[in-house]
Amino acid sequence: LALASCVRLHIPLLFEARDFYLHNDVQEEGGNDVTFLAGFMQLLAPGVASSIQKAAGLVWKEAEWEDDETNDFVPADVWDDDEETTTGTSKYSTKIRPDPVVDCAIRTTEHLSYDKWKGLGYHLDEGSDYTVLVALSDPDDYQGGGFSLCPEYDSDLWETGDEAARGGTDCSRKITVKPNRLSAIVFLSDDSLHGVEDIKTPGRITFANELWRYGDVSAMDTRPSVKEHVLGTEDDDDSYYDDDDDDSYY
Repeated sequence: LALASCVRLHIPLLFEARDFYLHNDVQEEGGNDVTFLAGFMQLLAPGVASSIQKAAGLVWKEAEWEDDETNDFVPADVWDDDEETTTGTSKYSTKIRPDPVVDCAIRTTEHLSYDKWKGLGYHLDEGSDYTVLVALSDPDDYQGGGFSLCPEYDSDLWETGDEAARGGTDCSRKITVKPNRLSAIVFLSDDSLHGVEDIKTPGRITFANELWRYGDVSAMDTRPSVKEHVLGTEDDDDSYYDDDDDDSYY
């Protein structure tokens, strides 16, 4: 909390009132006030950064994600868009589910406040491998605002705006929780459709972290795309492959 306050005061460029927007013609509702802390956290609070990765590593083992040793993920540094093929050997992990501690680093760290927002539309954290959410409020500090995961959804229907696929009351096997303060939730970033239910009162604060295989971002970065971080391009599209049929590429 102190780091977020300091960054907002001295580096206002790292604060954003982030409204969720139209994504592939699907209206994503709500938003949050975000202060970007990645880079600064690794420098000023390395123990916190390490704990985030260790929490993801614990879930990686308990959920048996580590058992997926498939090595057919193609990192961005060896993918040739023009030729639609790989070139050389990547310096990044090619595992579908890389080790969060050994193979991953922090892509973004965000202090999220919802005092001015009424919820957060269902979405994926595309381009990242694991998301670690840490509650900075107790459940009694705010009304509503449960965090929801939609573990079973049809990605094609979601893109068209189908309510059952996008979350809400019709989401199959939806999981909704209001975690205790300093409790963590870990999930697969680009496989887990998630959002925040209607928020009735102010007070909901979350510490969100996304891990990816492409190394730590530097201070002053916000949430760079794969292309921006790895290839140095301006393209902010995390879906850097043209083959939309292979989920291992997103």
